[in-house]
This record gives sequence, structure tokens and C-alpha cells, in this order.
Amino acid sequence: MKIFVNPTHGNAPFIIGTHIALEVERQLGKEAEIVVPHINGERQEIILKDLGIEDKVKLDQGLKEFYDPLLMKAYGFDEHVRNLLGFRKSAEENIRRYLDENYGGFDLEINYGAKIVTEAEKSYYAFPAIFSEILMRSANNKFLSNIFNDRRLRACSNIMKEVEENFRFMFIPDYHTFSYIERIPFEKEIKTPPQQPLVRKFEGDVPENSMYFMLSGTGSDIESILEKAREFRKEGFNSIIPSWYDTEEFQKMNPRVISHSNVVQLYGRAGFGFIWDAQQVGKRVIHHPYGHGDDAEIYHNIKSLGSIDLLEATEIQRKKFGDMDGIKYIASRIVEDLAC
Repeated sequence: MKIFVNPTHGNAPFIIGTHIALEVERQLGKEAEIVVPHINGERQEIILKDLGIEDKVKLDQGLKEFYDPLLMKAYGFDEHVRNLLGFRKSAEENIRRYLDENYGGFDLEINYGAKIVTEAEKSYYAFPAIFSEILMRSANNKFLSNIFNDRRLRACSNIMKEVEENFRFMFIPDYHTFSYIERIPFEKEIKTPPQQPLVRKFEGDVPENSMYFMLSGTGSDIESILEKAREFRKEGFNSIIPSWYDTEEFQKMNPRVISHSNVVQLYGRAGFGFIWDAQQVGKRVIHHPYGHGDDAEIYHNIKSLGSIDLLEATEIQRKKFGDMDGIKYIASRIVEDLAC
């Protein structure tokens, strides 16, 4: 069994995609070759080591040059859409060719928000929302359409709809990017619990009155969030940031620390990777304001956080699913489908 993890920009996509692949391997009960594009530099290596899974997957550096045009940079959502319109197809062709030449193809693709699809025998999509929907709803949003070019958003949405036809299922969390509106689910859409593993209890020492500040893997809002960390430190909090960020100014720890009782507040950009972490430990997130030009998904995530309380949404999901481990849930549905 060969599994390809196909992530979009940021940290959560490659982390969650890798967790899903490893859980599929576990449920299948046989060893798999799991390949992950090495697209985030040393940070990606540090994170996988923090998670204790660096030896369980292969990071492929050779894919980076093909992925670069597909990845959003800080506050660069408009440029990201332009790049997708201009370079998505050629990047997809290059990635497919590379995978065929170096691996002979894959049995399974875990697509975590990526804008291309490989030629794996079966491909499955998971993310906080379906990207074509993010684009179309953003084009129709008065605030966002004044920031981004709505015609480009619509054109890119139509292209992504064609890409999405390749997925057998699209796994979208029950509490998601568009929870603030009534919507009709897509035909292939399957609702899930939070798409993060259940958080293991953190056993290390943590100073009292600590506050965790999550930093974005895209680079958006990092400096302004660090400034918030300084402000809260002046108010008496012990500010903690992720271990991958290069600074000696703050205490640095693995995000698992948020499960510790001495971590009393969470602060960060409203990405669902962080939101799901908060759900799994039963703590609210103080979200950073939407940054002009940032990923349109973040704007919609903030609207959902404001519409439905995070902990109330968590209890609704707990009653609906029982087991809140979205990784196991997605993997089990994939394994069932593979057996068909």
C-alpha cells in the first residue's frame, strides 16, 4: 500500500493529512509507504519530530518546487488565486509526472485542502470547507469582494469544481467554515467530528497562568500575534508559542501543552487546526482579527465562531458522534471504501 499525503499551505494540512494516513495504515493492519511533500522547510521536520512521527513517513524534498506556486504566502490570498489560475494545471502535471517517475503511482491520496489531485487509484478530500465553495461564497460576500477580485474568485471556483469531481468523498467537519449560514451539503460530502486526534495529556511542567499563542504556518499575523503575547505577558500571563518558531523571547512548547490545566487561555489566528485543538481540550479560543488580504477562509471561520459558541458546538458534536476523534472517523470511512 502506497499513500500520498497531498496538503495545502500551512501547518495543519500536512499534520492532519499525515495523521489520517497513519490511521488508515493502522486500521488496514499492514505496513504502508507514506509520502509527504517537504514544502515547509525545517519547521515541518520540527513539527513531525514533536509529534513523534518523523520516522513513520517519507518527506520528499523534490516536490517542493512544484508545490511552491500552489501555496499561499502571508496576506497573499489574491495572489494565491491568481497563481492557481495561471499555474495550477502545470503544477499538477509536474507533480503527477514526478510521482509516477519516482514511485510508480499511489494506491491512495489523502488530499488535505490541496488544489491539485494526483493519479492515485482513490483520492479523498478533507478540510474545514470545500475550496470551490470558499471561493464562490467569498465572491458573493460584500466585504471580501471589495478586497479580492470577484471575477477571479468565480473563475477559480469553477476550475476547483472540476478538480473536486475526482474525490470519492469530501470530509467536512460538522462544525465548519460555513456553520454561520444555512447550506445544502455537497453530494460527496460526509460530516465528521473535529479533524484532530484526541489530545494526549501533557505530562511536563507548565508555569501557572500560562497562555498559548498559536502561530500560522502561512506567516499571516505572526508579528501581530507575538505583539499580543507581549501585551498579555505584561498583564501577568506566561506566554508560550510553538516550538518551531525561531526566537528566544518566549517559552516554546509543543501545542499538546494546551491540555495542561495551567494553560488557561488560547490565542491565535482563526484556522480550524487550532480551533479543533481547542475543541479537543474543551477550551475557548480568543481569535485574532481578520488580517486584510489573508485567506478568505479565515474570514468565514471568524463568522462561524461568532455565530455558534465553540464549546456549544463541541457538545453538539459530542452528542452526535460520541467519539470525537475525527482522524479515526475519516480513516474508518476510507478503509470501508477501500474494501468495496
